[in-house]
Amino acid sequence: DLHLDRAAYHRACTLLDAQERASCARLRGSLLRHRYAAAHAGLRRILGRRLRCPPAQVLLAREPGGKPRLRPGPGRPLHFSLAHAGDHALVAMSAAVCNQPRQGGCRHTLLGMCRRMSLGVCRRLG
Repeated sequence: DLHLDRAAYHRACTLLDAQERASCARLRGSLLRHRYAAAHAGLRRILGRRLRCPPAQVLLAREPGGKPRLRPGPGRPLHFSLAHAGDHALVAMSAAVCNQPRQGGCRHTLLGMCRRMSLGVCRRLG
């Protein structure tokens, strides 16, 4: 859930790197900025737990289109994808690349993964 009050928004922003804060600031309207900060701070918390480091210390790089990815490093065979729609965000993680189905990466669709995880909300995605 991406709802943040003003204090939670400011706390979320402390976890973001300079590039994320700049991207957030460019968004029009507080609702979009709050959703962005919540989604990206949540992503950093999830990655931080998995990598055993504080969320603000998760080192991200950006692909040409702006998509975040982990910076290469030892012990980082982790790929992820952040998706968001409205007030909800979803993070998928894998040791294999999951953004190119049937090309040596993950063969599962988002809807298929959700069905296997029994998430009723995913029925709306199809």
